[in-house]
Amino acid sequence: MSDVRFQLKTAREEIELILSDKGEFKIVSQYLEPLITGAIRNKKFGFTEDIKKRLNGEIISDIPVAIERFTSSKNSNKEGIRFSAYFTWYIGERINAELKKRSVWEKIRAALRGS
Repeated sequence: MSDVRFQLKTAREEIELILSDKGEFKIVSQYLEPLITGAIRNKKFGFTEDIKKRLNGEIISDIPVAIERFTSSKNSNKEGIRFSAYFTWYIGERINAELKKRSVWEKIRAALRGS
């Protein structure tokens, strides 16, 4: 995971990036990596390095599905919506799922300690 800052492109540049990636999405993954890394490294989440690494892989694996949904949407290109902005929903979903998982485990541990 790199510490490079996310360099936002225009909506048009992002579409061109997606179209030039020939279905492998390596270039799109490289473009989004700093965005993903910045989100999961947020200190308030308190994720361990192992969790950050796993989340990064899970979020990267969401890219093809997100691209398919984004490009098939009737409104995505017409309104100038950036794919990166759309993709933040996927990032948020993965982070929220991880935080919920942790919350459940904390409640179980607390219940076990109380018994």
